[in-house]
Amino acid sequence: MVSRIRDHIDLLEEDNLAHMGRPGSIEGTRELIEYPYIVVYRVDEERREIVVVSVLHGARHREGPEG
Repeated sequence: MVSRIRDHIDLLEEDNLAHMGRPGSIEGTRELIEYPYIVVYRVDEERREIVVVSVLHGARHREGPEG
């Protein structure tokens, strides 16, 4: 499973694929699904890099900005 997640993250390094994840629940993030996990990441356009914020299990309860 870890290798599949890593492979998906590696795809994000391609210029035209950096934004392939859906918009995240936190402003400025994107989410890439590798069932049952969610990779939360940011695209730093200036530095031309992907920053993985977290990898969460999809069944885990996440609180939004409203608490």
